[in-house]
Amino acid sequence: MYPDAPEVELLDTRPPRPGRRWRQALVGLVVLAAVGALVVARSGDDGSPGPSQPSSPPPVVTTAPAPSASTIPGVITSPDVAFTRIGNTVYAVDNGVLITVDLQTGLRRTWPPVPEGDRYALLADPSGRTVWLVAATDTRTVVESLNASTLEVGGQARFPSPYLDAAGLGGFLYVGTAAGVSVVGTGGGSIRYPAPALGGKPLALAADPTRNRVLVTVIKKGPIAIGAWPAFERRPETLTRSPVGKGDLVAAGGRIWAAGFGQHAVLVRLDPRTLRVVRHSPLEGELGNGGVIVDAGTRHLLVRPGETASDLWCIDAGSGAVVRHWGGAAGAAALTARGVVLLAPGAPLELLRSGACRG
Repeated sequence: MYPDAPEVELLDTRPPRPGRRWRQALVGLVVLAAVGALVVARSGDDGSPGPSQPSSPPPVVTTAPAPSASTIPGVITSPDVAFTRIGNTVYAVDNGVLITVDLQTGLRRTWPPVPEGDRYALLADPSGRTVWLVAATDTRTVVESLNASTLEVGGQARFPSPYLDAAGLGGFLYVGTAAGVSVVGTGGGSIRYPAPALGGKPLALAADPTRNRVLVTVIKKGPIAIGAWPAFERRPETLTRSPVGKGDLVAAGGRIWAAGFGQHAVLVRLDPRTLRVVRHSPLEGELGNGGVIVDAGTRHLLVRPGETASDLWCIDAGSGAVVRHWGGAAGAAALTARGVVLLAPGAPLELLRSGACRG
């Protein structure tokens, strides 16, 4: 099916666990600048169908009522929260409530209700002007574009299909559902933009802003594929056999990594041109039957053997070599300029003793 694909046996994979994508792709951003909160140092060990089209409701601009405000000891109260960050402001859906947190003052504000959903995602547009809110159930996906300053709703798009993943690129949101990938602008669903023609169902999406393209793993007849679609192009510039089944994709600092589950863990760096494996991280042997990338920076990645696991590793983003290991580090972890920050529900931020591991 993919003549350029290497002869690699595809690993058997297990389905992703509930909520897997919500924390991993988004929670890492929430605390990148949040080290102004209470900090406690801890030591560590070195060492087929076409894409569904959104419905087109009339343009909606909703003025958000004034939020309530309070100062609380922890940024979050729920163990499973969708996050994103712009500057010193954190945006989150915490127990079904949209909140913002000022990382300089610690002030938490509660905003008007969000669309009903069983799962949520938040993504910040690189321009800093828009926050994308995704509310999903088992049968439909709602996407809203919010003004980052006022949280006014600028547009809405609805999809009659469950949400799988999304990636923001160039002021647009690439939304992956069980029916394919669609592209949404800040005005909502009234305009239909060219989207990747997958010929199957997307599993994971990642923006590759260095090359102005979107990376997608696709399940179709035959082996699971991985491809790269330039912005607003229907056809991929690269399509080959994926080294992982259901797993993660990240692109940071121009480097591309994939992680996943199978008979043993997969943690590999991919060639940007061919998307073939160029390096296996030596950490693969420590991760059991699966690996999860919880955050990615230009120099380092944070990896766990599972999203709820307490073991946490920092690896070099170039070689995959282990830089640092922490045991008993349960919670959401993120790379910052000062080191690795750990966040548990209702608890103050904790700055791990990180050595060279920084964002």
